Amino acid sequence: MQTANSLSMSFLTLAESLHCAVNDVLLATKLDEQDNLASFREEFYIPSLGEEQPSPFDEQQKPKIYLCSNSLGLQPKHTEKKLLNHLETWKNRAVGGHFFGTEAWASIEDVPIPYLAKVVGALPSEVTCMNSLTVNLHLFLLAFYRPTPRKHKILIEASAFPSDDYAVQSQILLHGYSPEESIIRVAAKEDGFTFSENDVLDEIYNNVESLCLILLPGVHYLSGQVFPMEKIARTCQELDIFVGFDLAHAVGNVPLHLHDWGVDFACWCSYKYLCGGPGAIGGAFLHYRHANKGIKELPRLVGWWANRRETRFQMKSSLDCTPGVFGFQVSNPSVFSIVPVIAALEVFDRTSMLQIREKSIQLTGYLAFLIEREISDDIDIITPREPSQHGCQLSLRLKRHNLKQVHEALTCRGVVCDTRQPDVLRVAPFPLYNTYREVLEFVQILSSILRSTNS
Repeated sequence: MQTANSLSMSFLTLAESLHCAVNDVLLATKLDEQDNLASFREEFYIPSLGEEQPSPFDEQQKPKIYLCSNSLGLQPKHTEKKLLNHLETWKNRAVGGHFFGTEAWASIEDVPIPYLAKVVGALPSEVTCMNSLTVNLHLFLLAFYRPTPRKHKILIEASAFPSDDYAVQSQILLHGYSPEESIIRVAAKEDGFTFSENDVLDEIYNNVESLCLILLPGVHYLSGQVFPMEKIARTCQELDIFVGFDLAHAVGNVPLHLHDWGVDFACWCSYKYLCGGPGAIGGAFLHYRHANKGIKELPRLVGWWANRRETRFQMKSSLDCTPGVFGFQVSNPSVFSIVPVIAALEVFDRTSMLQIREKSIQLTGYLAFLIEREISDDIDIITPREPSQHGCQLSLRLKRHNLKQVHEALTCRGVVCDTRQPDVLRVAPFPLYNTYREVLEFVQILSSILRSTNS
């Protein structure tokens, strides 16, 4: 993998060969010409300025610079057709749609499994689509968090995503323990945003006698830092501690090898980099080594969709539990929530996470390179600079400008990104549809806004 320094040198060398400055559009254009994933942009709808504020002026129809896939991915163009097909099936076949076609509703959760398995590095029997992220997290915590007076603690990171924090606190309370005593929070480094691998591992080793479970993000929502998932997972296996990951900001963003790493469980949402649409159905992973643990060995909350498909409609009072992650299913999935995820994964399946990652390193590296050269007096990049420690997202801390004013100015100029109070812009160029030209334009626009605000 390239380093931050080698990326910078590659941009400087290319600019020199083109006889242009590093902030020249010629360099961005050349990088776009060399992009092997450039054609995928045509697979997505790119919002335009005129969609929100219709105007007779041509410039209002210009595509927005959409850098917010860390919040919501763009819509694949064939999602609408797939949804309409299922609406037609409902209209024309009604209940018969449960057994019609290659995406029959009675087994529609099977369709995305091969695609998901590739994206997260799992066996097909280890993944499924169900519920939403926090619901899935609760289901896994109920199974894996079995506290005793000696081992009752859960390790999370300080400044964890609030939903994860709330889930952990409520599970601890549910089992009769105190969050104040049963939660170990790994402290951030001096920068207040990122975490040291050694600090995480030290907390694990120092509390091994009392730790029941570890729950950490694959990629931190605020800083964009990639956590050392493999190292953490292997350490937990050695120490006989269950480990789970919230992959909301990791899935579709960075390569994952959940099976090989030995992660016990993981869950994610599908509306960010997976482009499954707002409120899309969530995803879940359960390692194969837990596949044959029944509800007595691995207690859980269940519903009829956990029953084996072959005997589900025998309507018996005793559960015939499906092995593996499918035994954690509670209800049948919403067809209209899972179909957009299938549509997006079909796009992903025409490339690979390796190719996506290769472009991501270049694209986000180019963004960091330009920011450091052009606006470093006004911006701190709080995301780790080494490519191995970040995905698509860069989190930019404003040193002295007002966050609300800067964000509003960016929005008026056609840039879509998001913020986290009090002073952080989150910017995430996504390899399947963002371009180097857009990255350059974003930095130029942000630079102009910062200069005008200074004056």
